[in-house]
Amino acid sequence: MSLFGSLKSSWYLGKGSRAFKKGRYDQALRYFLSALEYAQESKSTGELAVRKEAIAGTYLKLENYNKARLYASECLEIYEKFYSKDKSDVFKKAVNRANRLLDEISYREQDKSQEKDARNTIGHGGVLKKVK
Repeated sequence: MSLFGSLKSSWYLGKGSRAFKKGRYDQALRYFLSALEYAQESKSTGELAVRKEAIAGTYLKLENYNKARLYASECLEIYEKFYSKDKSDVFKKAVNRANRLLDEISYREQDKSQEKDARNTIGHGGVLKKVK
């Protein structure tokens, strides 16, 4: 495991978290992706999961549900492997967080789909008209 990679990963994670809290999601995403790159270098599976969770949450805010689901599923898979070996509260909470994130992604996808359907049924003059 590379100490340098781990330190750089943590630094980018912190920068990304601050940008995220300020609503600067594009900037946060760039930092989180850099954090992931350095976490891969450090070969720390735990760091990878945390970075992927942050990326998934950011893609969710950016309404890129496919990428959000991809990263959330990957972090859940890692958390579940840890939890299968160590039933500690830390890993149980991580698994629950990842599952809630996936649920939120599904909810938002469904909500967006319903909004789109509603917009497609309104025609000119306020008359409902199904658009095919």
